[in-house]
Amino acid sequence: MDRLRADDKVNAVRGASSRVIYLHFDYVGESSPMIGGTDGKSPLKDVRVRKTISMVINRPLIVDRIMGGLAVLLKSAMPLQSTTQSSEINGS
Repeated sequence: MDRLRADDKVNAVRGASSRVIYLHFDYVGESSPMIGGTDGKSPLKDVRVRKTISMVINRPLIVDRIMGGLAVLLKSAMPLQSTTQSSEINGS
């Protein structure tokens, strides 16, 4: 964004969007492609494994380094601007 803002030929605009990026776990089937436990079953069936993966994702780092500081961390699956979201759920 800094390079675009510095270019007089470009009018860079910042604003909220409804873009959502999420990670989905295949936890329904007994096995998942390329994921296998020692018993041959998917470890993603265990909610503790899914919670652990979620806990180790460094969300602020993703916002800062990947999204260039232009993203907002959510407490739910959809942004507040979405018609499916409630400020009571989001805590805003």
